Amino acid sequence: MKCPLCKIDSLTPVRPLDFVEIDSCEMCNGLWFDKGELAQLTRKDRDFPNLDEVLKQAHKGEKSCPRCNVPMDEFPYAPNSRLLVDYCTSCEGIWLDPMEFGTVKSISGKTETAAPQSSQVSSKPAAPAAPAAGSGKYASASEAERAERKKILAQMVLEIRRKLGTDMAWECPVCCTETLHQFTTSENITVDLCDTCQGIFFEAGELGDSLEISTDIPGGLERVQKAKVSMKQCPRCKTYMKELPFLEGSDLMIDVCTDCQGIWTDRGEFNKLESLSTIAEDAKSRFLGTCRKLEEKGYVIMGVI
Repeated sequence: MKCPLCKIDSLTPVRPLDFVEIDSCEMCNGLWFDKGELAQLTRKDRDFPNLDEVLKQAHKGEKSCPRCNVPMDEFPYAPNSRLLVDYCTSCEGIWLDPMEFGTVKSISGKTETAAPQSSQVSSKPAAPAAPAAGSGKYASASEAERAERKKILAQMVLEIRRKLGTDMAWECPVCCTETLHQFTTSENITVDLCDTCQGIFFEAGELGDSLEISTDIPGGLERVQKAKVSMKQCPRCKTYMKELPFLEGSDLMIDVCTDCQGIWTDRGEFNKLESLSTIAEDAKSRFLGTCRKLEEKGYVIMGVI
């Protein structure tokens, strides 16, 4: 199907959960939801918290439905929300621009039960909630430009805070709350641990160092490029990550950011990664990898062939 944003045939099916398949753009990472799919992913009874109310604010947008090829309506996801979504009145499908799914999850997570709406088949209605500053759409600039600016800004804030030594919290990809705090492991490696779900975010190089292997991802980053899009957003870059097995053929899945090469692991998965890492590389590769990392830090290794 044709991406409403890129306007090329770049929508491909992805299965973020076993029971639901959506469509993701390979170019911009925007997401297309057929009727009912957004409700399934947000674990609600219907796609919108209050469709009848937000339809009153609808206006014809610039994007066309990838299924019906007709102009879609644009309106807030929830009453009083600044996050605008695109909705096809013919097939009732929904388009979310890059990085908007996390905001939808945050808003829908604050909903309360209300009476069913006539326009939607099912859904738990949501109490209005304003997204964080900087989210949503703006009149100027394209969606792709806004997404790029948001990513650059997030990285700039990160670097400034770290230089100042400021204690900070990132947004957890699972909880969608700012509950990721720096944590120093027994190997003296600083990672980011979620206070709520106990998931761990490893920046580039940290997982390999923690597992004492030469690379974060056995098989290299080429495997990441071929992986399916994840529903989790990178805490650092705010872009959708890719989901793939840690080892080819294993059932332990990790989420990897294609921009910063950060890696997310859910609660309890690190112990399993330690077991898998023992067969990921032979002893010589592990030793040479350790030597290379020491050299990168300025150490001189003598007598290594």
